[in-house]
Amino acid sequence: MRQSPTLYRNMMERIACEGSLTADERAEVALVLLVTAACTADVRRAVAEARTFSEKMHGGGLATPPLVPMPQGAGRTAALTGADDRPRWLGLLRIVDGVVAGAPQWVEPTATGAEVGALALTEGAVSEVGPDVSARHARLWRDDAGAWWVEGCDSRHGTMLVNGLTGEETVVEPPRGQRDGWQASPVPVAPGDQLCLAASTTFLLIEGYPG
Repeated sequence: MRQSPTLYRNMMERIACEGSLTADERAEVALVLLVTAACTADVRRAVAEARTFSEKMHGGGLATPPLVPMPQGAGRTAALTGADDRPRWLGLLRIVDGVVAGAPQWVEPTATGAEVGALALTEGAVSEVGPDVSARHARLWRDDAGAWWVEGCDSRHGTMLVNGLTGEETVVEPPRGQRDGWQASPVPVAPGDQLCLAASTTFLLIEGYPG
């Protein structure tokens, strides 16, 4: 079945912008979207299931954002922009046995971003990980164009990215014993993707704001 990246992206945007839901509730809806898309290979069905889940479990949500009044003379594009135009943070939701475990761990939308690792010590580091994740395993950041990226930090067991729409797997960094001929380079990530660190730790990526 032909997939619709635009439909999937629009749904993730709607989830991220929905102010009536808490961060945890937005994460639950995003997980329903991701899992349904992965299991059925049908984006339309995944969107329908996520909307139904939001309505039944959280009393609605995912409404069309209201227009924002703009001063006279402002451009049409600006008038159609959402009320909150701050750069969105990247949320890492840990998935354990198919279930969200805990609240999102947030990465600030800067060129510095955040390290992910069992013993990562930098400001904003993500450290809620499994025992086989390296001390400094990977780094996530946002560039000036608004795109998110991930790169390996010479981890022992490697990192894999799973595209949330297609299920395609991209090696971010192979395990140390499998790097002959491999060249390190950053890999783009997007909301809905899964980031797999070593064998124990999988994160679902979402966008939104802490709290």
